Amino acid sequence: MSISRRGRLWLVVLAVPIVLVVAAVVVLKLMFTGERLKALVIPRVESATGRSFAVGDMSLSVFPSIALRMDSVALSNRRGEGFSDRPFLTLDGLRVSVKLLPLLHSSIEVTSLEFDRPQLFLEVDQKNRTNYEDLAGGAKSPAAPGGAPPPGAAPGQPATPSPAGGSSSAKAGTAALLVSNLVVNHGSVEYVNHREKSAMGANDLSFSLDLGKEGDDLVLTADAATDSLAYGPVDAPLFSGLHLALATRARYVVPEDRVVIERGDMMFQAMRLRAAGTISHLHAAPLLDVTVSADSLNIADLFSLIPAEYLKKVEGLKGEGTAHVRIAVKGTVTDSTSADVTGTVTASGASIRYPQLPNPVTDISIVSGFSRTAKRQEFRIENLTANLGGAPVHMSLTLSNFNDPSVDCEADGSVDLATVHEFYPLEKGTELAGDVRAAFRATGKVSAPASIRASGSMTLKNVSVKTAASPKAVTNLNGTLTFDNDAASAKQLSLVIGRSDMTLSCTVKNYLTLVMGDKKSPPCTATMGLHSNHLYTSDIMATPAPAAGGSVAQPASAVSPAGAVSPAATPPSKPAGAAQRSSAASGRSAFPLPPVQIDANAEIGTLTMEKFEFTNLRGALHVAGGIVTMQNLSLGAFGGSVVSSGSLDLNKPERPLFDLSLNLNGVDANALLSQFTSFGQRLSGSLTTSTKLKGALNDTLGLVPDSLRGGGNVGVKNGTLKGVKVNQALASQLKLPDLETIQFKDWTNAYTVQNGRLVLKDLTITASTGQYVINGSQGLDGSLDYRMTLYLPESAGPKLSIAGFAGDAVNLFKDQGGRFRLDFNIGGTMDNPKVQLDTDAARKKGEDLAKQKLQNAAKAKGNNLLKKLFKK
Repeated sequence: MSISRRGRLWLVVLAVPIVLVVAAVVVLKLMFTGERLKALVIPRVESATGRSFAVGDMSLSVFPSIALRMDSVALSNRRGEGFSDRPFLTLDGLRVSVKLLPLLHSSIEVTSLEFDRPQLFLEVDQKNRTNYEDLAGGAKSPAAPGGAPPPGAAPGQPATPSPAGGSSSAKAGTAALLVSNLVVNHGSVEYVNHREKSAMGANDLSFSLDLGKEGDDLVLTADAATDSLAYGPVDAPLFSGLHLALATRARYVVPEDRVVIERGDMMFQAMRLRAAGTISHLHAAPLLDVTVSADSLNIADLFSLIPAEYLKKVEGLKGEGTAHVRIAVKGTVTDSTSADVTGTVTASGASIRYPQLPNPVTDISIVSGFSRTAKRQEFRIENLTANLGGAPVHMSLTLSNFNDPSVDCEADGSVDLATVHEFYPLEKGTELAGDVRAAFRATGKVSAPASIRASGSMTLKNVSVKTAASPKAVTNLNGTLTFDNDAASAKQLSLVIGRSDMTLSCTVKNYLTLVMGDKKSPPCTATMGLHSNHLYTSDIMATPAPAAGGSVAQPASAVSPAGAVSPAATPPSKPAGAAQRSSAASGRSAFPLPPVQIDANAEIGTLTMEKFEFTNLRGALHVAGGIVTMQNLSLGAFGGSVVSSGSLDLNKPERPLFDLSLNLNGVDANALLSQFTSFGQRLSGSLTTSTKLKGALNDTLGLVPDSLRGGGNVGVKNGTLKGVKVNQALASQLKLPDLETIQFKDWTNAYTVQNGRLVLKDLTITASTGQYVINGSQGLDGSLDYRMTLYLPESAGPKLSIAGFAGDAVNLFKDQGGRFRLDFNIGGTMDNPKVQLDTDAARKKGEDLAKQKLQNAAKAKGNNLLKKLFKK
């Protein structure tokens, strides 16, 4: 069917708008390319902000509305000392919906904004300047030096006045209210105040704002939420992971320049709050009059304000009773002033209960408030009381002047520890019993610990404590602990750990010096006393972990060839250089000592260790300047007595230095030495020794052999030496099996230690089988270099066998007293000794006797010839 002439006319008429729209789209795309849009937008932003502005890509879309799309946007931070190099604002994407007609006149009027992953960084420097207060001063920016007019204006042309008579910048400020829709997707805000050393931030922030009109008023509807609100010092937040959500409806009364909050629902952690009030003078200095309140807040919800880092196990906490919260915000807000904030939190007759526990904490009463105004900064807990299993607890707290806080805190209460598990969850394996009564009071400036006046006491009655980690339970703990600014002390604090009983006394003076770090303050000192009838080290020390391979490292033996014991039998140690490298690599002190001068005294009736038992232990320790000084530590052990004194210098933890004196009197050599070295199983007798040693330890307290210096004297009475390979070699060479075991009356020697060797002087052993005299040295690695003289009685002659000296030739080894003197050179090692008899003297003696016989024979022959001659 053919179209009539009139029909074709209508088609042409209808097609004209479509063609015009298509043509307009094409023209817009051709006119507003990405580069042209950048040239249009970037200079205006830089001129308005005074900051450098960068855009990765920019494009124009027409459907469903006229919109500008910007990707990879960045606005620089404020320039100048005190501000960081971080951008003020970055975002992955920005969509700006604009009106078409103003755009054709090279002007932009925004109707909606959508931000993708914006990151806003707000900063305050040490001079209290912000990085956003200069954003209206773009004329000072290098992008527009000397207040240059915006692009498109003729030189010298003033800014275009607004219809209201203000400048165009004022109009731009009003235009923000004309944005009918604003959306933020997955944004973040970070606020850092370098002056107050505080920070606040929120990540994964979602925000939406709609703006409409009702009559002459503008109606704003906004929703915001974040699950990662954080606050605290710049380096480490006190609180993090907090939830905050806001849903509000507000009305802007244009003629009055006033915002009325019609609905303000807030959720902070588990607390539901509501906001109401007004904000006036938005175009000048905003004046706030807003209240936030909750009249029926569950008491358990208050604990949601305390982050999990500071109060664990609150999940599932239930409570009865309600709390009342009211916060008022009033005052003018500018770059240099803030509104006054005051509030109260009250509750009474409340209780809380942990899940699966039988009893709640009851009778909870809270009266608290806070104020932050120009004249008053204060947080108050006027009264906090609770009942813990029938025991009352009370606390009050006032914290004032937040910039330089002063605190006034007081607490007291009593607790029956046996009931704690009924209303508070304890770690698995923890058992408590007994009564505790405590009182505490502190007042002063937090920033000046010396100004804080504090005192308190804690009285313990029949307390017992057992945990899964403790080796043994603490029982029968009784005593009182007290403290004030000058000293903290515990007198006659008695307790039992496992089988061990202890009574402790301790006084620490000037302990605040440790907190203040003031070198001019008097040093911290401590006096300590320990009394025990019987102390088992296994009761107070955890069992050490086994060494690699499941074995426990055994100490090395350091023994002289004739039985002289090395003055220090120590565990195997790594070389000194390795020790120093290990400590230097770790960068940590292996044996840190507190900067406290300590004087400690101990009196222990019986001290039982894993391998030893000591009696009547008495001694004193002095610790000062990193040096531990032992003063006449005496004890009974191994059938005799031990007295020791000396010092350990820990100022270089990678190489501690020691200077020790040790005196043993009449101890059982076998009982003592067999605990340290296998040689102790071969020696018995009553051991007396006097030793002085200096040296160094590595970072595991192992001996550094090359550093050892010192000496002393050793004496053993009525002893036996058996199973020594040197003696076995002697017995084998001389065919005298009795020499393998030496029964002796006396053993004496002097020794020194130097250059890694034990040097013996005149070691003399007087035995039933003979006498031994030894001189020489032994390396701490076991190497031998000795000269030994063995004197055997004349009765040993028939049994004595010496290679190369058969029959009566052995008599060549006799001395003038009729004893056999045998000189030996001993080398090799303790495990593989090389024993060689020195026969030079005997051979020379034989040669001398032979010459004498020849001379005597010749003389006799001559005499006979003379006699025969005279007879003739």
